[in-house]
Amino acid sequence: FPSHDNGISAWQLPQWKVTSTVQYTFKEKFIFSSEMHMWGSRVARSLTPVGNDVKANENGFYDFTLKPLFDLGLKGEYRYNKRLSVWCQFGNALGLKYRMWSGFPAQRFLAIIGASYSF
Repeated sequence: FPSHDNGISAWQLPQWKVTSTVQYTFKEKFIFSSEMHMWGSRVARSLTPVGNDVKANENGFYDFTLKPLFDLGLKGEYRYNKRLSVWCQFGNALGLKYRMWSGFPAQRFLAIIGASYSF
C-alpha cells in the first residue's frame, strides 16, 4: 500500500472490497434480496484536523486512515403483476456508524418504501 510520506496514494479508495448479493424469489410474487459491502481501510487527506491524533504533513495537509466498514442492505418486493409492484428497502440495516468518505458519515439506518408502475 502506498506510503503517506511520498504523496502517492489512491485517496479514499479501499485496499480491498468485497460485495455480495443474494436474491430469493417466492412464487414469482415475492422477491427478497440482501446486499453486503465490506471495504478495507482507506487513506484520506483533509485541509483541517480530523482528530486529536492527526498531525499535519510537510504540505500542510492532514493525512489519516479511515477504518474498514461493513454495510448490509435488505429489500423486499411484492409484484402484483408485471406492471405493478410495491417494495421496502433498508440501508445500513445494522445501524453501524462509519464514514464511507472522509467528512461524510453514513446514514445510521435508512428505510424507504415505494411503488413502481410500468407503462
